[in-house]
Amino acid sequence: QGLAPGGTAVLNADDPRVSAMRALTDGPVLTFGHAGHADVRVGDLTLDRHGRPTFTLHTAGASARVALPLVGAHQALNAAAAAAAALAAGIPLTTAAAALGTVALSRWRMEPRDLACGATLLNDSYNANPDSARAALDALAAIEGGRRIAVLGTMLELGADSEAEHRAVGAYAAARADVVVAVGEGARPIA
Repeated sequence: QGLAPGGTAVLNADDPRVSAMRALTDGPVLTFGHAGHADVRVGDLTLDRHGRPTFTLHTAGASARVALPLVGAHQALNAAAAAAAALAAGIPLTTAAAALGTVALSRWRMEPRDLACGATLLNDSYNANPDSARAALDALAAIEGGRRIAVLGTMLELGADSEAEHRAVGAYAAARADVVVAVGEGARPIA
């Protein structure tokens, strides 16, 4: 749906709902993911002490090592999606992998800052949603060193599910952080 003639569908092989979209196109499909059958597969994933991922992207004909300057294991899947799109555009895997090593996120998205007191602040305060909050909490849990303090605010645009989603993120945070601070009226269920 919506794929231009001659376009390539780039689909997440790890998500059965997305993989099923293959049936909606007659055009070429490239898949990405951790799954062994993905056309662009993430392997050998490790995190440095700040939670930045290093991994290998594998395709049928090539492999390339990637060291992302971003925080969070989930960023490897995003990088695989970008590499699959690059391959669909005719860009070699090695070129895509080199470019991925130079990417930067917008301010306030998984932005690490080393503080003078020795702590590391992970600022992911730009328009969070339940999935991004869980990814940030996983990244926080993966960072080596001291206490983990999660400061979480109101997640907007959740409609009738707002209270339940905030409560679920609060439980998720409690399992990954030493201290959880909820800021804002809408964030009360986190506490």
